[in-house]
Amino acid sequence: KYYFINIWNTICIPCIKEMPLLDSIAGLNKKNISYFYVSDNSEKQVINCLNKHKITCKNFQYLNDMNDFISSIFNE
Repeated sequence: KYYFINIWNTICIPCIKEMPLLDSIAGLNKKNISYFYVSDNSEKQVINCLNKHKITCKNFQYLNDMNDFISSIFNE
């Protein structure tokens, strides 16, 4: 299994601009790849940012830190 990890921040303009494209690519190839975006922002801040910019991230799983990522790998 492969993992795509996007390090992301709500004040990073390139991060905001790339997310719709990355999410659409993730939607095409979910068979052997799990998609995560890791942010040091709270989940509420991330959701507010995504809503503000009308971005849906239905193919990515939000994680607040790398410990969450490591835990999620072992729980799959």
